[in-house]
Amino acid sequence: MEKNSNEVKYAGFFIRLLVFLVDIFVVSFLLYIINIVINIEKSPIVILLIWWLYTSIMLSRWKTTIGGKILGTRILDIDLSKLSILKASIRFFVSIVPFILYTYLRGLQHTMTLPPSPTVQMLPQLIFILLPFIMYISKKRQMIHDMLVKSIVIDVNSKTQKDDTVGERIIPIGQKILRIIGTILFLILFGYIAMYTFVFYTLGKHSSNSYNTSFHTEYHPKDYNNSKIIFYKKEIEEASKKFIEAEEMYDIFKADVKKDLALGCIRYFIKREGSDNWLDEGATHRASARNKYATTEAKIKKAKRNSNYMGHNFYTFDLNIVNHVVDDVTKVWSDKNESVCENKLSTNELYEIFIRKYIARFDSENIHSPFGSNPQQREIDWFNILKEKRSDIFNQIEEEKERIKKEEKRVEEERIAKIREKRDQRKAEKYKAEQHNITVLLTLRDLLFQENKNLKKIDNLLKQVKNIDKWIDGSHNENLLYQAIKHNDMNASKILLDKGASTVKSNSSMDLALSDSTKVELFELILENYLKPKNYRNINMLLIEAIRQHSSEEKVKIILIHMTKVDKEYFYVVESAIKYCSDVQLVRLFLSKDETLIHNERLFSLLHKTLYKCPNKKEIELLFKLKKETNELEDKPFKSKFIRFKK
Repeated sequence: MEKNSNEVKYAGFFIRLLVFLVDIFVVSFLLYIINIVINIEKSPIVILLIWWLYTSIMLSRWKTTIGGKILGTRILDIDLSKLSILKASIRFFVSIVPFILYTYLRGLQHTMTLPPSPTVQMLPQLIFILLPFIMYISKKRQMIHDMLVKSIVIDVNSKTQKDDTVGERIIPIGQKILRIIGTILFLILFGYIAMYTFVFYTLGKHSSNSYNTSFHTEYHPKDYNNSKIIFYKKEIEEASKKFIEAEEMYDIFKADVKKDLALGCIRYFIKREGSDNWLDEGATHRASARNKYATTEAKIKKAKRNSNYMGHNFYTFDLNIVNHVVDDVTKVWSDKNESVCENKLSTNELYEIFIRKYIARFDSENIHSPFGSNPQQREIDWFNILKEKRSDIFNQIEEEKERIKKEEKRVEEERIAKIREKRDQRKAEKYKAEQHNITVLLTLRDLLFQENKNLKKIDNLLKQVKNIDKWIDGSHNENLLYQAIKHNDMNASKILLDKGASTVKSNSSMDLALSDSTKVELFELILENYLKPKNYRNINMLLIEAIRQHSSEEKVKIILIHMTKVDKEYFYVVESAIKYCSDVQLVRLFLSKDETLIHNERLFSLLHKTLYKCPNKKEIELLFKLKKETNELEDKPFKSKFIRFKK
């Protein structure tokens, strides 16, 4: 690096390149953060805008970018002052011109009718090779954009500083280490790119030479004296002739597909001749057919032009779909003898089969994708060309779609009609069954409550009733058991209970049995059914319900007899008896079952609540021994708190 009079050293190419790479990383990170925050599309304009703002603001405020700060460079005006934001902006936009020029030249190469040679393809790369040499012509190591705005890039790390302290030397040492690491990484990357470029160039040149030579090579494809191979050999020759002569996009596509279809049939039959090399032998037939008509330089040029045209429009035609449909038509990969080629169809006939399948598939996969992706403009343009050239196919496809839609509608209407018919039939059958059931129930009810019961008829009718459980002991008051209890019909109740009726399902039946209107004998029958072994846990609640309804003492005693069979406490029973102002004799009976309750504080508290207004309150109070003969409350501690009154 060259010294100037002010002891300033200018940054060289490699340092500036490392700074540039670091800044690319920084800008990429900024774009990532911005995309997360506001979710903007990463278009080239957005990228340039962010990069311009980053570079211009950093240079006009801090004389360097983040990459320059890390590696020790500054970008200054020629007089070592800061660049204005205008100069920084002009410098940035001029610096990106080589990138724009490179992109334009590469795009231009892709639009060329004939593919450029590997040497021509490498020309755009020279922009990035030749431009750095300008630095070494300039005394101040300036690039074109530096010269235009009169800026310089100085190496702060190499600037002479005679009175540096030890602490101030730490940063320059770190920058030197980073430069060494960055240079090594760059050389590795550069070596990889150089090797890749060399290999690509060599392979491209070899492929180009082989392709050009193939037009002047004489081929002798083997036909195995197979009449079908000979037939499709003529077809591929005719298609090759039309391919060379084709001018428009659709005609080139059509001729190329016909070649592929004929080639597929040839390979299909070569494969069945037992050849293991049927792919290469088929390629020989294709090259031979092409060379038969590409006999002059002008025709060779046209053949190359159209082949290259198909290659450039790969993503427009979507040759993956083309190849799949061609293979589907010719069945070249199938091991079965099921190909239409067996019928010696001409390429025109094969193409008609192909184009119907191709248009339908291109439409469903590229234009109206089931995944919701929007087609690109080139795909839409190609689709419109297909519509224009093969409107008959599109009309057939639309007619087929309409036919399928009508057929689906017809099938759906038939399905709905059958569902409705079955539903109406089920409704009619259900209604008929319900009416029959009602008739049987009415007859059953009449027979059940007659004095002289015909047990055989009753049994027969009980078997005929649908949902018998609902009608003999359901939760409604129309059930037969409820009616039997209501009529105090002992025999009817016994018949129903023997048939499986249960009083547990209906509270109304048990409430009726507890009432005074029901005979004690019938109550005992009902209770016996109610207190089946698994239902003994209900005895406590049953007794409380009897107290609530003020059932007869006789019924209560019957319940108490059954209650002794289970280990239950009588607290809630006594509490209910007090609440519902039961007879004193009944309360005394309950207390006799558990004498400890006469000392129960909670029951005593209940007796002395202000709201307790039973007529026999005083008689019930005398049953509890929490009171002395002096009518004073005992002075003893209580386990639970309650309001105590002194009489």
